[in-house]
Amino acid sequence: MRLRCLVAVVLVATPLAGCAITDPPTEIVRVGALGERTVPVNETMRFDVPGAVPGGRYFWDFGDNGTAFGASASHTYDVPGRYRVSAQEVVAEQGGGEAWTGVVYVNLPLSLEGAASTRLGPSEVEFPVHPNATRVALDLKGGGVAGAEGRFVLAAPDGRPVVEQMFTVDATGSIEAVLETRAKPVPGTWLLVIEVSQGRLEWEAVGKVDYAPR
Repeated sequence: MRLRCLVAVVLVATPLAGCAITDPPTEIVRVGALGERTVPVNETMRFDVPGAVPGGRYFWDFGDNGTAFGASASHTYDVPGRYRVSAQEVVAEQGGGEAWTGVVYVNLPLSLEGAASTRLGPSEVEFPVHPNATRVALDLKGGGVAGAEGRFVLAAPDGRPVVEQMFTVDATGSIEAVLETRAKPVPGTWLLVIEVSQGRLEWEAVGKVDYAPR
């Protein structure tokens, strides 16, 4: 089993350590868009103000109670969710300032694989779903002997099947399926189960867990 966790960040991001916390400024004038980047979850990243003025003073709000001052600042998102982030220029009482805003998406992309057969038994893979999740979606692909049959099951932490889909491997020896929750998934350890009633199937699944704004 392989789990890959990535974070989509609305800023320029480079690895760095440390983060200064302080009080926010009060003056903002204009708002401009920030670009998107993808970075690993739970890794401290550096965020840069686009076109920062030398000697300028900037305030960062990362949307999760984390703040910092500086043209560059560092921060870590360790909880999945959708965060609004802003970089604001701090100006004198009579002056003007500029602000940049965007959204940080912290999701959990999934990459799973395994094999199942009537001899090996079912294939079961666990993956985490954190609070505030809105959807689990998986695209499955597999290969095996034509005519192999079974079912895909997406089970909640209490073992209850949430999504079930029967399958039959076609004449080319392949199978494709999509598993997606319709209701808000409960947090906890979820289980993807591949059961084969006849034959053998080697499979892989890619997908993600989506999270609502925090």
